[in-house]
Amino acid sequence: MWCNCLFFIFINGGFDDNLGGWKTPANADATVSIDTTGKLTGSKSAYVAITNAGAESADMILSWPFPGKKGERFEVGMTAVATKQSGYYLRLEQVGPGGKPLMDEEIRVETNPKQTQFVSAPLPEDGQYRLAFYLGGHGERTGFWIDDVVLNPVQNEQVTTEKEKSNTNR
Repeated sequence: MWCNCLFFIFINGGFDDNLGGWKTPANADATVSIDTTGKLTGSKSAYVAITNAGAESADMILSWPFPGKKGERFEVGMTAVATKQSGYYLRLEQVGPGGKPLMDEEIRVETNPKQTQFVSAPLPEDGQYRLAFYLGGHGERTGFWIDDVVLNPVQNEQVTTEKEKSNTNR
């Protein structure tokens, strides 16, 4: 029997399992921890404190690896806030030799929480992919809180354009 089903990727986007499943480079120019102060919407969020003013964006990556199938598209979203006006790159990319970013968005982050959502292009082939936050390169003493990360498969008729809205609950 044929099924046109969507399979959900379970992502620890609310950081309820602390940093479980998230990857960071061993030599990162940052400290990554779980914040429980309620700075964003959940009881836990990821907090990334940049420790090296000369860091490049690729020097601090927080990523979520996942297997993907050719043609799949994803809604990608998160809520973020920073200690000062800053930004980072959000990429959905293939992993491994010759891997290319399928989505490469520069996200402006303010001192007030902001929710951002995008829809990716279709995956070009079956393989290993990752959702990656490139957080380096924004100067020493920049802190980022990230929460409510989503990586949901969507069908073509569900595809919408980029949406940004301020989180007025905080």
